[in-house]
Amino acid sequence: MRMEQQIFDGSWIVGLQATQVYLETSKNFYEKTLLEVKEGVIKLYSLVSILKEGFVKIRGSINLDENNASKFKQKEKGYWLAISSGTIEMNANKIIVLAD
Repeated sequence: MRMEQQIFDGSWIVGLQATQVYLETSKNFYEKTLLEVKEGVIKLYSLVSILKEGFVKIRGSINLDENNASKFKQKEKGYWLAISSGTIEMNANKIIVLAD
């Protein structure tokens, strides 16, 4: 094949256009992937923040149950209570196990 034939052959123009389309497509996929990763990181950060707040509330509930159990133990001397300190302690222990 001579040089004049290659110049007038349109296949290299089609190949060049296909390369440009491929480059544009890959740039678009890269940008889309980057946006999806950023969105995933934002969602994960939000989830972690919510979980941290939930653990703070669980710890507060544990402390409250432990506090109530000790108060009931002090008042339980000689009196029958509808809710015994043992029940409260069991609830506190269940919460501790679930939180860990």
